[in-house]
Amino acid sequence: MASDGSPFVTIHDYITAVHPWLLALEADIRATIGVFDEPLPYKPDIFVGTSGLLDVMIWDEKRWTMVNLERQWAMTAQTAATGLAEEEAERAQSDTGSR
Repeated sequence: MASDGSPFVTIHDYITAVHPWLLALEADIRATIGVFDEPLPYKPDIFVGTSGLLDVMIWDEKRWTMVNLERQWAMTAQTAATGLAEEEAERAQSDTGSR
């Protein structure tokens, strides 16, 4: 729930809250990536990607490919579409129940 009491958080509010937190964790994130592979130097940029609406992935350029990008967007779109379909079904059910 948003701080203003609305049931939604805007993308701006989310990024404004999460970005400083991720910056504070940057050294730990790079070290953790290095546990499974070579340590990640500070030269490559890292960025946040999603594989759905509930999780966040940290990527660097070496590990990110166009195939991965297409797969990530397809999964995000599918998750969003499923969520919208579920909302529509719930709305239709509540409309039927209120008549």
